[in-house]
Amino acid sequence: YYPLKDILKSLKLLLISKESNITQKEIEIFKIFFKKVIISHSAENALKTFSEVHPDVIITDIDLPKLDGISLRKKLEN
Repeated sequence: YYPLKDILKSLKLLLISKESNITQKEIEIFKIFFKKVIISHSAENALKTFSEVHPDVIITDIDLPKLDGISLRKKLEN
């Protein structure tokens, strides 16, 4: 049996947000739970980051410019 917090602490998070004003406090909260937090502000950058970093967990806005979050998820599956 492994507590969820212990499991999450071994994972890398890719946070994709169209908002460029994510605060350091928000980032620190994610860092409590995840081993590493990587932030991207566009789907295009997220695709590049995904192939370089291979995150375990992705949290994304649905309403991203140029490529929405649903389409981004589909591209990441391939």
